[in-house]
Amino acid sequence: MLNLDNLHTIAGDDSSLVDELLEQFIESATRELAQLCAAVDSGSMSEVIETAHRLRGSCLVIGADTLSETLQAIEYSAREDNDKRLTAQTKEARRLLDQTIRLIQS
Repeated sequence: MLNLDNLHTIAGDDSSLVDELLEQFIESATRELAQLCAAVDSGSMSEVIETAHRLRGSCLVIGADTLSETLQAIEYSAREDNDKRLTAQTKEARRLLDQTIRLIQS
């Protein structure tokens, strides 16, 4: 669910940097997911693809692999203009982000 090895490699032994990066992730990912959901609701597939891709990169940095995989699936569904799958996938992304935030904050 959350593998912080990559983040620790980036930050070295600086635990305060790790904490800062995780806090920044929580803020930006929450904002990005809201933008993603709004883009899905409005049917703006190019914005869905762009936002999912950007958020996916952030997830890879902190090791939120399952969320990253879901965001990749959202990108694919948006390319196929598959509204039904996008709705279910964005709900799953929200659940996974909430779970990731709880893990970070614990």
